[in-house]
Amino acid sequence: MGLSRVFFRAGTVAKLEGQRDEHTRQNITLFQATCRGFLSRQAFKKRKIQDLAIRCVQKNIKKNRGVKDWPWWKLFTTVRPLVEVQLTEEQIRGKDEEIMHLKLKLEKVEKERNELRLTSDRLESRNTELTAELSDERNSAESTSQLLETETSERLRLEKDMKDMQGKFDAVKKQMESMEMEIMEARLLQASELNGEVDNDGGEWRLKYERVIRDTEFTKKKFQQEMDDKLETEQQNKRHLERKLGDLQADHEESQRSVQQLKKKCQRLAAELQDTKLHLENQEGRNHELERKQRKFDVEKNQFQEELQKERNQREKLGRERDVLTGEVFTIRQQLQEKDTELCTVSLKVEQLESELQDLSSQESKDEASLAKVKKQLRDLEAKVKDQEEELDEQAGTIQMLEQAKLRLEMEMERLKQTHSKELDSKDEEVEEIRLSCCKKLKQMEVQLEEEYEDKQRVLREKRDLESKLMMAQEQVGQRDVETEKCLRKDLKRTKVLLADAQMMLDHLKSNVPSKREIIALKNKLEESEFACAAAVKARKSMELEIEDLHIQMDDITKAKMALEEQISRLQREKNDLQSRFEEDQEDMNELMKKHKAAVAQSTRDLVQISDLQTQVEEAMKEKQEIQDKLHSLQSQLEFQEQSMVEKSLVSRQEAKIRELETKLEYERTQSKRLESLVTRLKENLEKMTEERDQRIASENREKDQNKRMQRQTRDIKEEMTELSKKEAEASRKKHELEMDIESLEAANQSLQADLKLAFKRIGDLQAAMEDEMETDDDDDLINSGDESDMDSEVEDRVDGVKSLLSKSKGSTKTLSDEGTQKTTRSGKEEVKKDSDESRPVSVISSLSYRKRSHQKDWNGGAGDESSLFSALREQPDMPDRLSLRKAKVKSTDRSENITIGLIQLCGSVTSMCRKGGFTIGA
Repeated sequence: MGLSRVFFRAGTVAKLEGQRDEHTRQNITLFQATCRGFLSRQAFKKRKIQDLAIRCVQKNIKKNRGVKDWPWWKLFTTVRPLVEVQLTEEQIRGKDEEIMHLKLKLEKVEKERNELRLTSDRLESRNTELTAELSDERNSAESTSQLLETETSERLRLEKDMKDMQGKFDAVKKQMESMEMEIMEARLLQASELNGEVDNDGGEWRLKYERVIRDTEFTKKKFQQEMDDKLETEQQNKRHLERKLGDLQADHEESQRSVQQLKKKCQRLAAELQDTKLHLENQEGRNHELERKQRKFDVEKNQFQEELQKERNQREKLGRERDVLTGEVFTIRQQLQEKDTELCTVSLKVEQLESELQDLSSQESKDEASLAKVKKQLRDLEAKVKDQEEELDEQAGTIQMLEQAKLRLEMEMERLKQTHSKELDSKDEEVEEIRLSCCKKLKQMEVQLEEEYEDKQRVLREKRDLESKLMMAQEQVGQRDVETEKCLRKDLKRTKVLLADAQMMLDHLKSNVPSKREIIALKNKLEESEFACAAAVKARKSMELEIEDLHIQMDDITKAKMALEEQISRLQREKNDLQSRFEEDQEDMNELMKKHKAAVAQSTRDLVQISDLQTQVEEAMKEKQEIQDKLHSLQSQLEFQEQSMVEKSLVSRQEAKIRELETKLEYERTQSKRLESLVTRLKENLEKMTEERDQRIASENREKDQNKRMQRQTRDIKEEMTELSKKEAEASRKKHELEMDIESLEAANQSLQADLKLAFKRIGDLQAAMEDEMETDDDDDLINSGDESDMDSEVEDRVDGVKSLLSKSKGSTKTLSDEGTQKTTRSGKEEVKKDSDESRPVSVISSLSYRKRSHQKDWNGGAGDESSLFSALREQPDMPDRLSLRKAKVKSTDRSENITIGLIQLCGSVTSMCRKGGFTIGA
């Protein structure tokens, strides 16, 4: 209530506390009364149960005492152990059937485990094969990437060559533009000096000039068309190569993607294989646990079998003793019969004594001693009866305790049996689930392996397609080279025909006066021959590059061959080691097989012995039961004899026999235990031998697989060696052919050098002759001097072209020819300049330079301004005299014949040099 007490009246708080105490006392008393009533009721129930139990026990004892002497109860006590023995035999048979069932299940589980191991080994081998195939695919992809790189480098080189050609073309174009500017300057100079020289003979010069223009335009268009065709073919080839390169790159990317997919699948398969390995390890752990339990069960079985063997041995001994006991029983029966007769006599004596007691009851004083004696005998007999009853009660209690222990043991056995059967069922279910899961995983892995195989086939098909495309590209490149060679050969034939025509024309011009048009045609032919020689030099350089590439390939092939030989030797050593180890393992396996056979034979003998021991134990159990029955019967007889006041000596003798039989039974039990331990030890040895055999078989299988793998590798390496030897032979053949070509080219080069020396000598002679003729010219004929200067300039151009052509074949020869050409050209030019300075006007020099530049411009495809030049010439005044022109023509005719003969000889020497060198000449 707290602080609210201050508001109460005096005495209220005490009154409330008294009421509270009263209520609590009432509640506590009620609670105590209920607790005491509950406890008393519980004690009363216990007392009722105890009273019922006491009454039941007393009733049972009374009934047992009343039924103990009945013959059917004795029969029941003798038959009941036999029934129990039959029941134990049925239980033993049931246990044996369960053991057989468990063994079958264990064999089934071991078979499934072995199958799983085999599948795991097969999957591991498949995984190794897939990794090897993946490495092969990677190598092929690397080779294709290298081929693509070579194609790209070739394309870049061609593009670089195109850029160089474009740069040269631009440079030539600029040079032509500069030459056009110089021509315009020359025209301005000539416009003031040659104003009156061409009016008289203007029509003839105009016709010649128009013809020259047409020829130059025709040649220009021809060369322009050829250049356009070449550029178009190069562009087509470039586009074709770019398209092929794109296809190859796409194929390469596709192959890389497929390789990545294969890698992913391989990783997934490896992960699944690892999972299966873990699952197999778990399954092996469970199998080991089951094996451990099976071994434990086998140990128990062996112990039971040892006990059975001991029982059999004891049964044999008891059988031998039974015969002895039968004789003893016969004697005991005779003794019992004698005792019966004695009992009859004793009973008669007792009756006589009783009658005597009744007769002599009156004679108390006389017969007190005899009466006391009889009472004493009666008391002794009653004491013996009580003792025997107590012993019977004790034996009944022990029998009941043994029966209860037996029931308890039977219930425990039943419980263990049920738990064991449940465990076996659960293990069977687990094994079935594991088998189903393994089957599912195996199916999945087989599907994945099929997919891997299909992907591999697809990659191989793509690889073959890429290889075929590369081969086609190489063949097309080779065909393109062959086509270019054919074109060059056609150009060579055309050049030869043109040279033959030129020679015929020159032969004709020996008798007739050659025209400028023919000379220009000869110039064109000579320039074509120059270009053919340049192409021949380029072909020679390309052949040298191919030879260098072949040398590099030969070096690579030799290195690869050395590496493969080292690998083959290493593999051969490994093979020999493996072979020796395999032979040693084979010998060990043979020894183990012998031991295993001996162990199997020993185990069969042990099993036969075990079966014999089991039969003996069963017989011993039966004999033991019979002996126990006999013991019970003997005990009942002894009790009966004790009740019938048999002599103590006979009872002690029977008890001694019983103790002796018990000692023998104990000895037989020890013997059976020893035999069971021996059987378990033999079984353990047998299991160890089987495990060693399995391990040896597994090691032998592994060695065989490894040997097969090594043989497959050696076979593959031998195939690679044969392929490399073929490639080496092919490369050596090509090398020999190229060396022969090089020798022939060197011989041709030497002959060309000799011909070059002769050509230089002839060119020097021609130049000397031309200088002599130029010194003897008439200083007054300007037109003649102009024609001579034109012819000299043309000859100089031809000589310079031939020198530049011949200088490309050899460096040393080029140096010599350049020096000679520079000397002769310098001397010739100096003399020409002197003569022109002394006798010729400036207009002749400008016309000479104009002719040189216009010819070079026409060769490069440029358009000269001939119309303006012709108009400028028409505006010049008339030439002074036609007679001087005719004289100059007559003089120039002799000079031109000599020049034409020299040109013909020079063209013939160039053609013979090209023919000897085997060059392919083209435009």
